[in-house]
Amino acid sequence: MRRGIYSSTIALTALVLAIALIATTSERLALEEKSVYSDVLLEVKGQWQNSARVLDKAASDAIADTIVDESCAYNPDSVDNTARQYFSQTLNELWNGTCSLTSLVVSGSVDNIAVTTTISCSKYLGSEFDVRYDKKAIFSKDVDITNISPCKFTVTDIASGIVEVDY
Repeated sequence: MRRGIYSSTIALTALVLAIALIATTSERLALEEKSVYSDVLLEVKGQWQNSARVLDKAASDAIADTIVDESCAYNPDSVDNTARQYFSQTLNELWNGTCSLTSLVVSGSVDNIAVTTTISCSKYLGSEFDVRYDKKAIFSKDVDITNISPCKFTVTDIASGIVEVDY
């Protein structure tokens, strides 16, 4: 009789330990999976932030190139077309399609040009998980045209006060 009690106790203890081990392993795997998702989200947000920084400078370049092409005059429609081309090409070169431009509007006058864009970055992790980060960015620039012939101007970032183009 005692042998049966000892055997039952040992079997029951082994079963409890096995269940605890399975529960702990499952919980650890779930935490690791959440950690992977969290890391991917941070990576995608970092791609967006890096994209916004690079496109801020590309906006100045688009404005400058358009002013040169337009015989030292500011034309928002031309800036829009040039910025679209520069932004799309830059994002493709940086991220090979994981970040894209979803909208772009150029507005304002020469002393306060606003290039407003929405940048979308995403990463696909199989059928169960897709991380997407969309956010609007506004690049504000000031253009000072000091001479028309020959064309002489500067493009200054309003937020930082830094002259980004001196032509």
